[in-house]
Amino acid sequence: IMIVALQSVGFGILSLLPNLAPLVMTFGGWALLVGEVGMAAATVSATSLGIIVDNTVHILTKYRRARRESGLDVEGAVRYAFDTVGAAVAANALILALGFSVLAYSSFKITAEMGMLTALAIVIALLVDLFFLPALLLLGAKSKTQPQPKGQSIMQAARINGRLISILAGLALLGAGATAAMAGDSKSEAEIVVASVDSAAESEAINFSADPAVKGHQIAALADRSDRGFRDSRVELEMILRNAAGSESRRKLKISTLEVPDESVGDKGLIVFSIPRDIKGTALLSHAKILEPDDQWLYLPALKRVKRISSRNKSGPFVGSEFAFEDITGQELDKYEYTWLGEEPCGAFTCDVIERTPRYENSGYTRQIGWVDQTHRQPRRLDYYDRKDDLLKTQTFEDYRLYGGKYWRAQTFRMVNHQTGKSTDLHFGAYEFGIGLKDKNFVKNVLARAR
Repeated sequence: IMIVALQSVGFGILSLLPNLAPLVMTFGGWALLVGEVGMAAATVSATSLGIIVDNTVHILTKYRRARRESGLDVEGAVRYAFDTVGAAVAANALILALGFSVLAYSSFKITAEMGMLTALAIVIALLVDLFFLPALLLLGAKSKTQPQPKGQSIMQAARINGRLISILAGLALLGAGATAAMAGDSKSEAEIVVASVDSAAESEAINFSADPAVKGHQIAALADRSDRGFRDSRVELEMILRNAAGSESRRKLKISTLEVPDESVGDKGLIVFSIPRDIKGTALLSHAKILEPDDQWLYLPALKRVKRISSRNKSGPFVGSEFAFEDITGQELDKYEYTWLGEEPCGAFTCDVIERTPRYENSGYTRQIGWVDQTHRQPRRLDYYDRKDDLLKTQTFEDYRLYGGKYWRAQTFRMVNHQTGKSTDLHFGAYEFGIGLKDKNFVKNVLARAR
């Protein structure tokens, strides 16, 4: 359309660059700032391109008119275009960006991200039209007039804007590289259909037992073993605690995990708090066991001492959250006995419903009922029943991402206490795998100096 409208193949092709480059740069910047280019990006590509192309049309139309009808040279035509539509283009872009920014306050994540991404794309496109497009016109077009003394100024402008081209091209390549890196490192559930082919084929090849107890264990084993082989990991996250009245307090922490290949031995974990100041440096070291109580040590910086968590205290709340000490250790396969209860829809999936009963003494729960999706064999929900067999808490696992094509991780945990009305959310950042953690990083001596 641009080729026909401008009556020039060259200008039609040239018009693609200031419209496609902002999209690449937007995705790259979003990946660097947020860490995920998810489903919202699919809609942003179409909506943003339809909006930002308008500014390019206005500038190029005025430029062509100045060259053809007024006979201006390249620099004069660029100046004419900016004098006539520059202010309008800038005002239009800023108004649109502010309008889309309002969507950032939406409680629906895809809508909020679409609004922020579109606003970012519009602002970047404005900068590209103001700096990159004139530089292309100055470098790519030839003046029909003979060189005049002020031709020197044109060349100087071309050299200056040439540097801008280099900078913007570098940003575009950085954006493309960041986007590609993030896409390679993790995948969101927007790509769930493609990623699920091997998992679904593997599940179909399994002959489940008709015995509910055996089938329950088989499904739990699939879920547990789908996560094996990661060796070690580290992730930073935010903890949000809410009381029954809705008041919030926030904490930031880091979790390091060392996988123990032997399924008869539990994994090791280290949790360290960094915010707020009053609990900064608080650290919990866990060595998961199977039938024996997990070994757990808590370091309290205010007291400057390490406290061992006894087996009878593991049902207590962890730093005031709705997660108990036993909730945050490794959920090892053989810690429980299982019974398959049936299957039912759970969101976009069909889930197997499994009841599991703790095998170890002093658990704070009589039983737990979990929903495991049949596509990826990942937990979607877990109900906890207290020692009176009343429903105590519900944990949901949301926003899964696939790392390295192998490991699914839920980016959000939500724990709601039905008896107190309190809740705790855990929002995870991007996971790091294979960072070289060893057994020496998970001993009591590291607690006092953990960061």
